[in-house]
Amino acid sequence: SVASERAALFERALAAPPGAFTEARVLARALCGLGDVTLAGGDAAAAHGLFLRALEQAPRDPEVHARMGELSLRAQSPDAALASFVRALELGAGDAIRHRALSAAVAAGNTAEAVRLANELLERDASDPQALVARGKALFSDGQVAAARATFEAAIASTQSAEARFALGHLELSCDPAPAAGSRAAALALSGLRLLSERPGWSPATDGSDGRTLLEAARERENRALLGARGGDDPYRLIREIVELCTRQPELSALAPAASRAAADFDQPLLVTIMGEFSSGKSTFINALIGDEVAPMGIAPTTATINMVKYGRERGGRILGRDGRTDTLSWESLQSALRGLDAAAAERIEVVEILLPEESLRPVCLVDTPGLNSILPAHEEVARGFITRADAVVWVFSANQSGKKTEREALAAIGDEGVRVLGVVNKIDQVAEAERGQVVAHLEAELAGLVEAVIPVSAREALASDREAGLAATGEAPRAGNFGAVIEALDSRFFSHAMRLKRQALERRVAVIAGEARAIVDGEKQRVDTARDALAEAAAHIEDRASRFAAEVAEREKARIVREQGELLRRAAREILELVRPRRLPFSSHSATQADRDYLMSLLDDGYAALLSPARERTTGFVAEAGKLAGDATVAAAEVIGGEIAGDLEREAAEAATRVLAEAIGRATAFVRGYLRGGYVDDFFESALPKIELSEDAIYRAL
Repeated sequence: SVASERAALFERALAAPPGAFTEARVLARALCGLGDVTLAGGDAAAAHGLFLRALEQAPRDPEVHARMGELSLRAQSPDAALASFVRALELGAGDAIRHRALSAAVAAGNTAEAVRLANELLERDASDPQALVARGKALFSDGQVAAARATFEAAIASTQSAEARFALGHLELSCDPAPAAGSRAAALALSGLRLLSERPGWSPATDGSDGRTLLEAARERENRALLGARGGDDPYRLIREIVELCTRQPELSALAPAASRAAADFDQPLLVTIMGEFSSGKSTFINALIGDEVAPMGIAPTTATINMVKYGRERGGRILGRDGRTDTLSWESLQSALRGLDAAAAERIEVVEILLPEESLRPVCLVDTPGLNSILPAHEEVARGFITRADAVVWVFSANQSGKKTEREALAAIGDEGVRVLGVVNKIDQVAEAERGQVVAHLEAELAGLVEAVIPVSAREALASDREAGLAATGEAPRAGNFGAVIEALDSRFFSHAMRLKRQALERRVAVIAGEARAIVDGEKQRVDTARDALAEAAAHIEDRASRFAAEVAEREKARIVREQGELLRRAAREILELVRPRRLPFSSHSATQADRDYLMSLLDDGYAALLSPARERTTGFVAEAGKLAGDATVAAAEVIGGEIAGDLEREAAEAATRVLAEAIGRATAFVRGYLRGGYVDDFFESALPKIELSEDAIYRAL
C-alpha cells in the first residue's frame, strides 16, 4: 500500500549512517514523516515517540511542535494542543497552524485566546469562516446576540461552513423559546452534517459531534412542542405523534411497531373478531354471516389457523407465514391448502387472509380464531393480539355447554381491554324449543356486564337455508336460524357505529402504549440516576486525585529530581577530576579526549534515566489508580451509556494515563537528551573545562 511504501522510505532515510544528515532539522522531518504514517495506521503511542525524537533533534522547528499539537487534539487534550500550536506560531508557522490553534482554543474553551487568533486571521481574510464563528461565539458569550447572529450568518453566506450552521443552531435554541426554533435548529444541524459528510476523510464516528448534539437538542424541542400543542380530543393525531416520537427516541423504539399498527388499523375497516371455545361453531357462524362456505369448517384443533375474512377484488387468499413469507393462492388452491395442513405446517402460519368480492365486507373485516381452549401455542400470541386490535368481539357460545368458567374468565379479560362484546348462542337448534329461553336467560344472568346481549342462533340452519334459496347474507328474505336478529344486532351495535368503535379502540391502544412508554421512561430514569451517581462518585474521586497530584506527586518528584541531580553532577565532577589532564604551563589549558566527552555523556545519560525512572513508576501507579476508578465507574454505567461508549471511555482513560506520562516524563526525557546532545556537553569541554579551577566544587558549578 501507499502507506507502507511511505513508511519504508522514511525508515530507509532514518537508517542512513551517522553524519548523513547535515542538519538535525532534516532528521526531525524524517521522524515526523514516519510518525505521520504511524499515526494514520492508528498507533498513537508509537507516533508520539517518533515526534518526541523529532523534538529532541529540532526543538525550534515549528513543524515538530505542530505535529505534537495534532497528536494532542487527536487525544482530546485541547489545552496541550493549543500550547503546542502557539509555540509553533511563535517559531514562524503560518495561517494553517493558526487555524488549528483556533480549533484547539475553541475546544479548550479558551475564549480570550480564540478571539486573539480569530482577529489575527480576520486581519488577513475578513471572510474567514472559522474566525467568524469564533468571534460570533465570543459575542454571544458577552450577551451580544444580534451581533453574534449576524456574524454566524455572514460565515454561512461566505462559504459552506458546517461549524457556522451548528453555532447559529445553538443560538436559535438558546434565545428563542418558540417551537419553530427547534425546527430551524434541526434544519441547520442536518445541513451542517450533510456538509461535513462531503469532506474528504470524514468519519461519522469521530466527526460532527457538535452537529449531532444540536440535532438531538432540536428534536427534543420539537417533541416537547409537538406533545404540548396536541388536542386532547384527537387520538389519531396523538398516535401519529407517538409513532414519530418512538421512531426518534431509541429507548421507545420497541413501542414503534405497536404504535404504527394502531395508526394503520384506524384507517382500516371495522375489525370484528369472532371468538369462542373450540367446536362452538365459529367458522360456521362466519359462513352463515357471509352467506357462503368461505371459512373452513370441521378442522382439527392441531391444524386450525387464524383466518381473516376481508374484501378482495377476486376470490382467493394469502397465507402469511411466521417467517415473513407470503403465498398468494387462487380460491381452489387456498381451500385445498387449508384442508391439507398438518400440525407442523399449521404452526408455521401466522394468519390466513380469505379475500371475497362481497360489498358487505368493504366496511368490516372478520377474524376467525381457533378455540382458545385448544389453540396452538404458536397461534396464542397472534390471537391475543387480535383481541387487543379488535374494534368489537362476537363471542360464540355452544348451546350445549355455554357459560363455562373458562369462558367467563376469557370474557372478563376482554372486558379489561375495554372491547365491546356481543354474545351469540350457537347450535340453539340442538336444544329443545321449550328450554331455549332458559338457556338464554341463564347466560344473560351469568354473563351480566361481560356481554352486551345474548342472541340465540343456529348458524347451520341459516347456512343450509341460504344454500337452498341461493340467498346472500344481505338478501331481504328472512334468515333461518334467527340469523336476522344477529345481523340486526351487529348493524345497530357495531356496524352503524364503526367510527366511534374504532375511535374507542384507538384510545385504548394509545393509553396502553403511553403506559408502557411511561414505565420505560421511569425505568430508564432509575438506571440513568444510578449510573449518574456511580460516575459522579468516580469523578469526585478522580478530581480529588487530580488536585493531589501536584502536591503529592509532581512537587515531591521535582524536589527529589533536583536533589538527585545535584548528587549526579557531584559524581560527574569527581569523574572529570579523574579523567582530565591538567595544564602543564600557567597559560596553557586543561585537556580531555573525545572518549572523556563520550564517557561524561554516557554518565549523565544513565544518571538522568535512573533518577527519572522512579518518577515514572510512582506517576504510573498514581494515575493507574485513578484510571481504575474511571474504569469501574464506566463498567457500572455501561448498561446506560452503552458498551461501545464504555469501551471508548476505558480506552480514553488508558490514553489519558499515557498522555500524563508523556507530558510529565516523556517531555522531560526528551528535553534532557536534547540538552545533552545539543552541544552543551561539548561546550563544557571546549569552553569551560580548559580554564576552570580543577576542583570538585568548581567543576560542579560549571556543570
